[in-house]
Amino acid sequence: YDCMALCSTTYNFSWSRWNLLAGRNNMVMQVREFIDRKRLPNYQMLHVTPLKAIIVDCTEVSQAFSHQGVEGMEFYPDLFMLVSKHASSSSKEKIAAIDQDLVQT
Repeated sequence: YDCMALCSTTYNFSWSRWNLLAGRNNMVMQVREFIDRKRLPNYQMLHVTPLKAIIVDCTEVSQAFSHQGVEGMEFYPDLFMLVSKHASSSSKEKIAAIDQDLVQT
């Protein structure tokens, strides 16, 4: 949740129906970067475990959940590292400017 708090100024997070069956050590949610609120991109499906974070190749309306990452997805140990690699430069600047003490509030 700390990683989500760090990214909350530039990313939207949303519930996913796949999270219901994900299990105790898995979290499945939808995520999208927002820079200009007038044109929001589509959500991507994010699978987070204590050991990794990955954008998976499925949607809310897929027939079944896929643990496979999207084409070319590398390994990331957590959500913050994934965002650090894939965020736009303006989002990276906003995230870097966040006071770390605010994450805990």
